Amino acid sequence: MTSEGNVADTGILQEIYQLRREGVTDDKCEALKIILEEAKRIGDTAKQVRIYRTQKACGCKHSQHSGGKKKR
Repeated sequence: MTSEGNVADTGILQEIYQLRREGVTDDKCEALKIILEEAKRIGDTAKQVRIYRTQKACGCKHSQHSGGKKKR
């Protein structure tokens, strides 16, 4: 079972797949950055939280408490 902070949002994952299908980027972390920039631009804070959780679940964002270090 994953903790609440490690749950990927299926809606955000669908947006990642859409960007990949359109050929915008093949990298899921880059796709998440693109989606996050758009959410920030329009001021959608709820979507930003969903993106942050998805970044963490996908390994694109690490815990604030780990000092940015990835577990090995």
